[in-house]
Amino acid sequence: MPVLAIVAAAVMVARGGAPVLEPLVPESEASEQIPAMPGRMPDFAAISDSATRKEKFFEYLLPAVEHVNAEIRKRRHKLMQIARRFRGGSLHADDKQWLDRMAGYYDVDADDTTRRLDVLERRIDVIPPSLALAQAAIESAWGTSRFARMGKNLFGEWCFRAGCGIVPAQRPSNREYEVRTFPSVQDSIRSYIHNLNTHDAYREMRTMRQQARRAGRDLSAAHLAKALDRYSERGEAYVDDVRTIIRANDLPSLVGSG
Repeated sequence: MPVLAIVAAAVMVARGGAPVLEPLVPESEASEQIPAMPGRMPDFAAISDSATRKEKFFEYLLPAVEHVNAEIRKRRHKLMQIARRFRGGSLHADDKQWLDRMAGYYDVDADDTTRRLDVLERRIDVIPPSLALAQAAIESAWGTSRFARMGKNLFGEWCFRAGCGIVPAQRPSNREYEVRTFPSVQDSIRSYIHNLNTHDAYREMRTMRQQARRAGRDLSAAHLAKALDRYSERGEAYVDDVRTIIRANDLPSLVGSG
């Protein structure tokens, strides 16, 4: 079984304060269909057979990841529309307002529209489901960790305000972090993806993803995982574990993409 919720793996994940967790899907885009969220998270610890537990874990979590990715794809589609209008010399007032909102949400410190669009192109994008499933499996011990069960935290994220989460039993006496709690699994996934899309530690991953997009290649979870060595204090060993889970469980075939 993985280390208890892989607490050490959350070091680079942690960020001060709670990010905004709203879907941020503008009303003008609301007519596009978004996959339904699954219901209550099963009690994975009660499933004694490991193969069955893995199967049920992926079966439950995949629709949730696809739901959040669908929100992001809609947002990205709007961004690309605005970028085309800007290049054509026709940026609407509501486009500017939307860009202001996205710049705030995605921590983009750039007033120049060209620069702002470039950074948002790298940040408003999906995470391959295979990568999310593999990291969730490690960070939550296949959904059985105390933090997953009690706090719906599947990705080992920390917080730094008293009462913002669950205090780890083995937390050093000189540390004040907690393992963050979430209202729902959906919120945990949103926060995880938002973290990868904004934190400086994952800038290389975002650049690799943008390069794949511009080259017309599908996003590869195993390839992007190479840039997640700072997600964990274990560094390259953590990356190897993520890629092993992707490969051993044939996740690209399961999710129908990289």
